[in-house]
Amino acid sequence: EKKLESMRHITDELESAGNLAQANHVLAETLDTVRLVQSQKEQTRLLSSIAIALARTGSIEQALDTVKIISGSSAQARAMMYLARDLAKAGKMEQANHVFRVASDTVRSTKNETKKELF
Repeated sequence: EKKLESMRHITDELESAGNLAQANHVLAETLDTVRLVQSQKEQTRLLSSIAIALARTGSIEQALDTVKIISGSSAQARAMMYLARDLAKAGKMEQANHVFRVASDTVRSTKNETKKELF
């Protein structure tokens, strides 16, 4: 876990320095490490953090792909909502709206799947 926190710190520094390609490379390495985390709750938290960092570097689709790794569609939708919120706070409204639409579709899909399971 310390390795993951160190990688996140490095990514933040690279992003601040404007080295987005290098930041994305570190995030990809971090993603591989996160997959080894045993705790699903911790893995969800880390994947959400990586998705937000990816979005901040402009890699919106990669951020959404990262969120899709999260187990459970409700956890995915929640992570997408946080992602959309952070994008909106950063003034990236077009990207925030895109992520919000994907999150809404995920919630609708989850509700439809639940209804099918009940009947």
